[in-house]
Amino acid sequence: MKSKKVSRKSKRDPLDKLGLMAAEAGLIGALGLVIYVGRNTPSYLLQTMFSLWVAAPFAALLIAHTRAKEWSVEARRTLCWLSLVVTVFALTLYGLVALHPPRTKTGLVFVLVPPLSWLSFAFAAIVSSLRTRRI
Repeated sequence: MKSKKVSRKSKRDPLDKLGLMAAEAGLIGALGLVIYVGRNTPSYLLQTMFSLWVAAPFAALLIAHTRAKEWSVEARRTLCWLSLVVTVFALTLYGLVALHPPRTKTGLVFVLVPPLSWLSFAFAAIVSSLRTRRI
């Protein structure tokens, strides 16, 4: 009688893949939109700095997804939902700025969204750790 081995990948939640795809789409979309908005900026240094600033939260999500294989199911689900929410929120705001007629202070959205993303990461981590301790 052959024993069936269940691979680790089959045990993972399908939401994991969706969260990873959201983080990847967020990174690509955010970089595309920041480059599009800054296309007339004469300073390549400024555009590079904005690109790194905007990409940092998505890069952190991608790193977290690669390390989340050993995490609890609850923590992975929190990461996936966080990836989805941050991506939709950021791309919506960046898209509104990019697709509307040029205004003054368009860079403000690109400056404020990454710190708000980091705050949401911290909040989610605190809530997730408190929830897992109670269970």
